[in-house]
Amino acid sequence: SRLNKFLSDVKTAAPNAKAVLSAGDLTDNGTEAEFESYWGIIGSAAPEGVTVLSALGNHDARGDFLGGASQESRWNAAKSRYLNGLNEYLGTSYTDTYYHMEIGGYDFIVLNTENADKDTATISETQQEWFKAKLAEISAAKPGKPIFVMLHQLLTNTHPGTTVFEST
Repeated sequence: SRLNKFLSDVKTAAPNAKAVLSAGDLTDNGTEAEFESYWGIIGSAAPEGVTVLSALGNHDARGDFLGGASQESRWNAAKSRYLNGLNEYLGTSYTDTYYHMEIGGYDFIVLNTENADKDTATISETQQEWFKAKLAEISAAKPGKPIFVMLHQLLTNTHPGTTVFEST
């Protein structure tokens, strides 16, 4: 697969790499088999010493939205499949889809939707407060050092093309 090929090229292209960020759409339809395939490839093909941090994309979170299952049911399945694979791969015990990890002295924050949204991200107040507190904590401990933040969806008003225009 292209993912296998990419991971095999990482150490050649970037021999000092410590992390690879996968910003979502790990699957086509969020099925159990697709998640198992993704985590299996990451677990076996990621170069030694490189951690792959993965976010949920809309394809992962929404699941088979044409199959008739409720949005809540699809989300519960996607969240479970994501967290099971993530925790097994990273050796962690995250219970929320958003998380922080330090790699090579750098801090990485992964934000994720909390719903089976088709094309947007639902970020709860709890996640927003966690994010603000984590940014403040890291900034205080490591002033001036970059913090890497990943989310599959674009954040409004962060760069050209993300401005929301309201019609009047």
